Amino acid sequence: MKSMIRYCSVMFLIATFFCCGIAFAEEQAGSKRVIEESLLILDPTVAPSKKATIGLNLEYWYVTQKYDTPGNASASGDLDGSMPGFSFFVGFDDTTLQASYRDASWNANQRISSQSVDYKKTLTDKEFELSLRQVLYKSRWINPYALLGYNVKESRSTSELTTPNAVWDVVFKPVVSGTSYHNSILTGLGNITPINKWFGLRSDMRVMWDRYRFHDDTGQKIDNWGAWYRTTHTGYVNLFEGINLQTGFRYDILPGRVNNDIARDKFGFFASLGYSYKF
Repeated sequence: MKSMIRYCSVMFLIATFFCCGIAFAEEQAGSKRVIEESLLILDPTVAPSKKATIGLNLEYWYVTQKYDTPGNASASGDLDGSMPGFSFFVGFDDTTLQASYRDASWNANQRISSQSVDYKKTLTDKEFELSLRQVLYKSRWINPYALLGYNVKESRSTSELTTPNAVWDVVFKPVVSGTSYHNSILTGLGNITPINKWFGLRSDMRVMWDRYRFHDDTGQKIDNWGAWYRTTHTGYVNLFEGINLQTGFRYDILPGRVNNDIARDKFGFFASLGYSYKF
């Protein structure tokens, strides 16, 4: 399923920018067209031409999936948890600046089959992101944009053995913990497709160029450079004046180079309730 999501995300963006290129070429060749901006600005985060917008969103991302750990003490289990947060944005004309904060808690119950041992892993994430979005081109259906920003994330993990009298052989106690830090330059591309005055779609893919640091109770330390990835696909609904509901899915991919040598992903559905004011 996740490979299909990745494939559909890539194909969606390729099709978006291919169509954008055709439209731009036609316009450069002299064809006359009317840009229906009246629908585009009904996206809660888009400001009217030469005017401003300001807004706030409350967000909730829920994840439940398989969570397996490879290695000598390979374990299998399930991950469950959520990442609530909020974002504040201000925009003028085709440019929008957004600040977001999210605070997550995930729980994974795992079993090391070779040792017949169970443990509970608790993970917490605190994430702050500042992003600048620039709409590159406007048309009825294709409105591509570019993203540039900064993302900082702190992740803590605690693994507690729940089998009586069991201890981790590296620390000789039932609990071991570690902390990782991500400091990333954000780049991305996306598109906004307004359907009508009530409903529209927004989709983007981001690359986080990351300096990753990790340390744990065993004395292990890692300091790497790498990249992790996020794709978000959103449908927005304008409920009434200024109030909107947004929902969709988000998918994060963290290669082992930026995640304690273990590749991870998180796929989940999110929803947000927001208010925007345009003037």
